[in-house]
Amino acid sequence: MKTTIAVLGALGNMGRAVTRLACTTDDLQPLVFWERADHPGLHKPHPECLGKVTRAPEGLETVDVVVDFSSPESLASLLPQVVAARKPLVSGTTGVTPELLDKLKAASKEIPVLWAPNMSLGVMVLRRLCQTAMQLLGPEAGFEVELVELHHRKKKDSPSGTAAALMKDAVDAWGLQAVHGRNGLCGPRNSWECGVHAVRGGDVVGEHTMYLLGCGERIELSHRAWNRDVFASGALFAARRLPTLAPGLYTVDQLLGENLK
Repeated sequence: MKTTIAVLGALGNMGRAVTRLACTTDDLQPLVFWERADHPGLHKPHPECLGKVTRAPEGLETVDVVVDFSSPESLASLLPQVVAARKPLVSGTTGVTPELLDKLKAASKEIPVLWAPNMSLGVMVLRRLCQTAMQLLGPEAGFEVELVELHHRKKKDSPSGTAAALMKDAVDAWGLQAVHGRNGLCGPRNSWECGVHAVRGGDVVGEHTMYLLGCGERIELSHRAWNRDVFASGALFAARRLPTLAPGLYTVDQLLGENLK
């Protein structure tokens, strides 16, 4: 029996990737496709799969799990109805505010929820490596940390969700403060800084590098995504697993980490 999916943000880059990959599997069936009310593709056939694009929550009762790659506003609007229908939620929407994150945490008391700014296995490994490197070095070793992320020209949020997660790890580990870019006569670098730099242009899917800079040496830990399928594959793995789990707020580590064993 196939796991049926509703895709929120179905005509976006990630929504299309999720739909296309799901259509090639034997165990998943994209059944419902949602877009915002003013989208020009509304009520037209989805380009990647059979079925018309509609407004949420039409057809919510017919699916097993909701996969969301939309906007914070769309996610916040649909969340109460997903909870009421008791449907698991996989969300990769970025730009989520602290208030919306609190709502996702509250929803996880009723339904299984996975929200992650990046769902690739490679990014999960990058984050673990960065955490380990910072634990081994420690601020007393004289190293400083900077983050650089690159994305396509159309990306709306900055820094990326992945960069924000890496930044939080660094800030928490060494008691730093984030500094977003530098401009003008800002003086020498302070020891408490964690520099975060966002580069935008072209069609870059996503690149993240943590620099650990010492005197006479540096460590660079990087992840580069060549296409969106790596993120869509992670979301679909979560879509398979989440309907089998109890309500709770799950992490990528919990659902995807077993692939690394």
